[in-house]
Amino acid sequence: MRFLKSPRKISSVNLKNLSFDQAQVLAAVFSVITLEANTEAYIKKIDLFLSSLKKRDLLELKLALFLVEHTPIFFHGFINRFTELSLEDKKTCMKDWQNGAAWRWPVFVALKELCYFAYYSEEKNWEKIGYSGPLVSQSNFVSSALDSRYERFLGGSL
Repeated sequence: MRFLKSPRKISSVNLKNLSFDQAQVLAAVFSVITLEANTEAYIKKIDLFLSSLKKRDLLELKLALFLVEHTPIFFHGFINRFTELSLEDKKTCMKDWQNGAAWRWPVFVALKELCYFAYYSEEKNWEKIGYSGPLVSQSNFVSSALDSRYERFLGGSL
């Protein structure tokens, strides 16, 4: 029975915080929210970020991914798991999560923010939202003249 096994879309990725199946669900959510087909690098970035979370927060994220994967049959009328649905059906599910019951909306928002964090941390995606980047580049942020003033202020400990 095909609907019992989810398709493999991410190649062998060494993740520290997410299981392979959790990464599959997150990649499917990511592709719906950002419309990005190539998700592997973004999932790695998210997994790295998850290392900074408390264990309880990480557990709640894993539970959210489990719910997204297994609730299409209960809330959306689809027989397959979320990762096996067509892109249009995944969009329908995500729209229902966004507009659904009070307990589902925070799950959607958390997943959306996580996806946007990874997606827009890439400079190549800034143009899509009209962002031209920081006004001052990181390397020019503090000039050497300011460095010497701060060093004098701190008593030479800079």
